[in-house]
Amino acid sequence: MRTELVKITPEMARNMLGSNTINRNISERAVADLSKAILNNDWQITHQGIAFYDDGTLADGQHRLSAIVKADVPVYMMITKGLSKEVAMTIDSGRRRSLIDGIKISGAAPWMEAKHINLVPIITQPKRITDMQKIDFLINMKPYVQFATECFVSNRRFLTSSIVHAALTMAAYHKEDPAKLKRFAQVFFDGVMAEPSERIIILVREHFLSHTSGGDSDKHDKYLKLQRAIQAYCKGETIKRLVQPSEVIYSADGLF
Repeated sequence: MRTELVKITPEMARNMLGSNTINRNISERAVADLSKAILNNDWQITHQGIAFYDDGTLADGQHRLSAIVKADVPVYMMITKGLSKEVAMTIDSGRRRSLIDGIKISGAAPWMEAKHINLVPIITQPKRITDMQKIDFLINMKPYVQFATECFVSNRRFLTSSIVHAALTMAAYHKEDPAKLKRFAQVFFDGVMAEPSERIIILVREHFLSHTSGGDSDKHDKYLKLQRAIQAYCKGETIKRLVQPSEVIYSADGLF
């Protein structure tokens, strides 16, 4: 068995995929994510790459090769040849390292936690971004994401979700009064209002507690309504009924 670093061109990748006779089904989503990473110059050389069995068939790396073809850009990668088919059961059999695991191990952003990572897809929906883009976004938005998550001293089911963190993050980024945002979070969390102007917070809180579906569409609807409630409270508007806006109020335009 031997391994070497090779610059794999799209043509080479196509040829290698020709020996992909026994493997898992291709995940187009995984290919798209890897291709985006290549095009965004987010690709990193690691010990993981392409592997072939001793009979010449592809053992590992079909998604990486497909991503090179899709991106139409050459990429340096480790290539291992001469694997025995007896090791097929052990390839990719370990627990996959999560993004937050990689961040902690690398020391790139020690402050970053899973709750920070989880709020990013809410903000970027329906656009999907790479892991490196998520990290870059969080680093650039660090004061706002930390402010949003630190508005809550503890967790409460349905009320301290990534949707809520995302909405507070973007409201803070758009310069809403931090004191009002903290008060919004407090009333939203405990359900106790002190004055009529806080009624809108109770309305959106009740909506979150009565609509607990976890689908992407439901998350986006909640995100829009929560942004509208935050806007109304911060501007001192009197609203008796919570209406979902047609588009995002605190936009992330220009951040990606």
